[in-house]
Amino acid sequence: DSRNGAFESKGRIDNFSYSFAVSRYYSRGISKLRDTSERDPYENNSASLRTEYDINTKNTIGITGHFINATYKYDDSFGLRDDPTLKGRQKQMVFSNFWESRFTDFWKQKLQLSYMGNFRRDSDDKDPEFPFDYLRDWYNGENYQIDWQNTLKLHQFDTLVCGFDWQRESGEYYYYSEYPYGGSVYFSETRFPKVFSRTKGWYLENLINIEDKFHLNTGIRIDDHSYAGVKRVYKADASYLFGSGTKIKGGWGTAYKAPTLYQLHAEAVPFMFGGGNPNLQSEESQTYEIGIEQSLFQNKLHFGTVFFHTQLKNLIDAKYNPVTFFTPQYSNIGKARIYGWENSISLNPFSALKIDVGYTWQDTEDKSNGDELLRRPKNKVFVTLAYIPNSKLDFNLKLLYVGRRSDVGNLLLKAYTKADLNINYKFNKNFEAFFKIDNITDQDYREVFNYAEPGRMFNAGVKISF
Repeated sequence: DSRNGAFESKGRIDNFSYSFAVSRYYSRGISKLRDTSERDPYENNSASLRTEYDINTKNTIGITGHFINATYKYDDSFGLRDDPTLKGRQKQMVFSNFWESRFTDFWKQKLQLSYMGNFRRDSDDKDPEFPFDYLRDWYNGENYQIDWQNTLKLHQFDTLVCGFDWQRESGEYYYYSEYPYGGSVYFSETRFPKVFSRTKGWYLENLINIEDKFHLNTGIRIDDHSYAGVKRVYKADASYLFGSGTKIKGGWGTAYKAPTLYQLHAEAVPFMFGGGNPNLQSEESQTYEIGIEQSLFQNKLHFGTVFFHTQLKNLIDAKYNPVTFFTPQYSNIGKARIYGWENSISLNPFSALKIDVGYTWQDTEDKSNGDELLRRPKNKVFVTLAYIPNSKLDFNLKLLYVGRRSDVGNLLLKAYTKADLNINYKFNKNFEAFFKIDNITDQDYREVFNYAEPGRMFNAGVKISF
C-alpha cells in the first residue's frame, strides 16, 4: 500500500533558468523485523530547487536546495520485538550557492559554498503491550564546505583540474531509555556535547584524451584532518583502444576514511555498548585493477573482464553480539583483503533487443581471524533484457542472483534469485503510463540477518508532461 506523487517544473527566461520539484511518498510498509505481522510505515515529503543566472557571457551564479522530512516506524532490536509506539523522524537539508567564471577559453573556475544538515529524533512511549519501555534520543549533524575548483585546458588533449576545499563537520547526540531486564527496570542515559572535525584539502588531476583512443588520468589529493592528520592519496588509470575494437585498461589508487565523530566520542552504555574510541586510526586502502574489452560485429557484441585487488588496514568495527545484545568499543580490527573478477557481455542482435549479462566473483578475508568480510557474496550474477518494439512501448526484465554471505555471529545468509519487470507505454508526447512488478516470484530473502525485505510488489502510475 504505497503511493508516490511528484510535480516538476523547469524553464528559462532570458538569462535566468530554474528547476523545481516537490514530492510525497507514503508506504504502509512491511515489518522491518523478520517473521512478524505488524507493519512499519514510512513517509517523506521533499522539495528541491535550482536556479542559475548568467550575469554575462563569462559569469554565472546559482543556488541549489534540497529538503526531506521523513517519518517512520521500526522494531526493537533488544529482544527482537515489535513495538507499536517506537518511531523516528529525520530531516535533511542541503543548500549551496556557486559562482562560475570563464576567464578565458582555456581557464574557468567555480567557487561553491555548501551546507548540509541531518537531524534525527526517536521516541518510544510506554504502552499496554510494553509498559516499561521508554525512549527519547536525538542527533544533530551539520557540515559546512567551501570548494574552489579551477579547470585549465592546457592543450586540445590535456586538461588540468586543481583546487582547494575546506569542511567543518559537527555532531551532538543524546540518548535516554528505560527497559526491563531480569525482572527489574533499568535506565540508560548518554550524551555527548557538540564536537567538531575540520578538513583542509588540496587536489590536482590531469586528464589526457588523445582522439578517444588513449586516456590517462592521474591525480593527487592532500588532506589535513583535525583527527587523522595529514593524509595523501593518489590515483592513476589509463586505457587504449585499438583499431580492432580491443581496449586494454588499468588503474591504481589509494584512499583513507577518517573515523566518524560518533566512533570517536560516543559514550559507553553499561551492558549495551562499549562506546567511542578517541585513539582510532583512519581506515586505509590500496586498489589496483586491470582489464580488457572487445567489440565485435559492428558493436552488436561487446564483452569485457576486469581483475581487481584491494588491501585494507586499520578497519574500524564494533561487532554486535546477537546472543548477549552487547556491542564492544569501536576499535581498529586489523587488515582485510578483497580480490576478484568482474565480467560482462552485452548483445544487441537487432535494434529492438538488448541483452546484458554480468558476473562478479570475489574472495574476501579478514586478516585478523581468517573469516570472510560480512555480507559480501562470493558470486553475483545479473541478466537484463530490454525489448523496445516501437517508439511507444518498452519492456525491461532484470534477473539478479546473489550467492551466500556471512553475517554477524557466524551466520550464513542464503543465496537468492530475484526478478523485476518494468513496462512503459507512451500514448503521446504528453502522456506516459508505467507498470512494474518487483520480486516477481515473491522470493523470501535477507540482506541483513533478521531484517525483512519486501515480497512481490505491483506498481502502476502515469506521467503527464506539458
